[in-house]
Amino acid sequence: MSDCIYVPQNYDAQAVDSFLRGEVDEICIELKAVDWETQEGSSVTDATLQLDLIKSQNPHSLDVRADVISSPDLSGSVIISFAITEKNVGLQDYRAIRHCGNARELLGASCLTFTVSRENESRQWTFEFSPISGVLGKFAWHEIDPQSSTNAL
Repeated sequence: MSDCIYVPQNYDAQAVDSFLRGEVDEICIELKAVDWETQEGSSVTDATLQLDLIKSQNPHSLDVRADVISSPDLSGSVIISFAITEKNVGLQDYRAIRHCGNARELLGASCLTFTVSRENESRQWTFEFSPISGVLGKFAWHEIDPQSSTNAL
């Protein structure tokens, strides 16, 4: 694991099910501060969620930019909200997303890229939501391509 200040938490399965049923139009991801002292003075300034639309007529990846990024709360948690509506992803992609039967179909192999800024420096990290090695049916966030991160904090 690199020196990332924040680590994404697993998706809230009930919230994703509510999204897939059309009850809500957003997917939220919580970032937890690894260490309060290293998090202090930093902020998440940008985030993108990449979804693989395998149920689409033309399977492809879709990037959804964060709609809202909260400030860190007292525990160091940051909530990132991704609004996924017909208006912001297009009708065809919106239909493909809504045809996913469960969270695993929608979110398996999804990637989260976020930028953390502090003073005049920023750094980007990417995590993939993928199967846990040796545990059937369980997924977790795994950091990928740490060499692509630049401008170390």
